[in-house]
Amino acid sequence: MPENFHQPLLKQPPPVPSSLAAASAPPTSMSSPRPTLFSISSRFSSNTPLYPSAYEAYYSSIDGAPVRRRRRRQLFIVLTKPGGSKVGMAFFGVMITIMLTSVAIMTLETMDEFMESPDECDACRGEDEGCVCEPVPKKWLTDVQEVIYYIFTAEYILRHLTFYPAPRKAGGSSQPHAVQFLKFAVHPWQVIDLLAVAPFWLEDWFSNVNSLNSVRVLRLFRVFQVIKLGKYNRTFVTFFRVLKKSFPALNLLFCILFFGMCLFGSLIYEAERGLWTRTTDGSYEFRRPTTAGDATEASPFTSIPQSFWWFIVTATTVGYGDTYPTTPWGKVVGEKSV
Repeated sequence: MPENFHQPLLKQPPPVPSSLAAASAPPTSMSSPRPTLFSISSRFSSNTPLYPSAYEAYYSSIDGAPVRRRRRRQLFIVLTKPGGSKVGMAFFGVMITIMLTSVAIMTLETMDEFMESPDECDACRGEDEGCVCEPVPKKWLTDVQEVIYYIFTAEYILRHLTFYPAPRKAGGSSQPHAVQFLKFAVHPWQVIDLLAVAPFWLEDWFSNVNSLNSVRVLRLFRVFQVIKLGKYNRTFVTFFRVLKKSFPALNLLFCILFFGMCLFGSLIYEAERGLWTRTTDGSYEFRRPTTAGDATEASPFTSIPQSFWWFIVTATTVGYGDTYPTTPWGKVVGEKSV
């Protein structure tokens, strides 16, 4: 009988690698649950991390050792990353609610039910009693909108004051702090936030210098509040990423439209300009045949730049119908431009 007859047929399993053993180890204190919104005040007065989670309060250095984030960095993440912690999610939920309220007020301010005519205004100063001032939004709407602008401004300033880039040993950039801050400040989303709050602070100054047209132009920038709301929507952000990836194709499309605009704009101008004719009132203008061909009319193609509008509307198959060819050669050009 062989000597190894009584030995087990199966060998012992190989030892578990250290990486797998570390993965199956029980969680440490870093994986403790994040604090609730009501416990945030106590965290500021203690020596414990502001957000005791592996995602926010700590980061893994190159050698794998956990390192606690700075308080400034933690607060910056709360202000800029909605999914960083429960507190960050709650903060962005409040900000989205405020933005929706601001957009709703901006819409209601244009409705007659939410407008009123003031008793005194510059337009009716020195006029008779029958003068009616231009309607303005009701006072409670402007008061709420003013408070919202204060909140937007404070959030914008606090976001820049708390800016703190990720350290190099955590995978951060090696550029100087000032360069990283400048890149953050000129980021498109930060510029949109600035354009959303700037009209509120500039409108009063332009009103004091009696520049009504400037005030009306500044009010148009309030539409950036809607774009500001979009940066917190994943679908909206995905849409902008798709546009960014599509820039080469869009550049090619714009180049084709530009060359087509110059070519077909020139051709339609020569075909539809008409003849220099004297009108019944003694003036002169270019006139072309009508669609029926039994009379003449003033030509809408008075210059090549004005013909560009016709080509864009035609090439994009929008076809408003405000400008169209009537001559045979003009119809040929229109057919080829489509």
